[in-house]
Amino acid sequence: MRTRILWWVTGICLTALGVNLWAQFPGWSRENARRSAAAERLVEALRLEEAVTAAAARTVVEWMASVPEWRPHEDILTDYMEEKAGWEVLKPAVVHVYAETFTEQELEELLRFYSSPTGRKLVETSPDIALRIQAMTREQLEGGMDVLEMRMKNRVLHNILEMSVFAPAQPAAESGR
Repeated sequence: MRTRILWWVTGICLTALGVNLWAQFPGWSRENARRSAAAERLVEALRLEEAVTAAAARTVVEWMASVPEWRPHEDILTDYMEEKAGWEVLKPAVVHVYAETFTEQELEELLRFYSSPTGRKLVETSPDIALRIQAMTREQLEGGMDVLEMRMKNRVLHNILEMSVFAPAQPAAESGR
C-alpha cells in the first residue's frame, strides 16, 4: 500500500512539474488566446476548482487511513497536496487540456449549456449522482460476493482436477538398483 502511495505522490510531483512547464509553453497563449479564454470560462462553469479541492481533501483522508503513521501529520499532508496538486497548480494545465481538446466554437457551445439552468443543475447534482451510482454498484457487487467466491473456488478445484487427471504418469522409482 505504501508503495502505491509513493507512486501516486511521484505522479503528482511529475504532474505539477508538467503543469508549470505547460503553463510556460511559448506561443500557446498568444496563438490561442480566445480558445484559452473560452476554456477558462468553461472550467469555471464546471466548478472544477471545487471538485479538485474536494478530491485533494479525500486523498489526504485516504492517505491517513492507509498509512496510520501519517495521521499526526495531516497538516503537512494537506500543505503538500495543495503545493503539488492544488487548484492554483493544476488550473493552467486543466485549461490547456480543454483548450487543446475542443475548438473555440465547441467550448462556447459547452459553456452555453453549462451556463443554462439545466447545465448548472447537472454540475450541481453530478457529485451526488456519481456517489449514488457508486453506492448502487458497491451494493450489487457486495450482494454477490458469495457467488464470486464460489466461482473462484470452483476454478481452483477444476485446475487441481485437471492437473491430477491429465498429468503424465510419473515413472515408479526403481528400488535399490
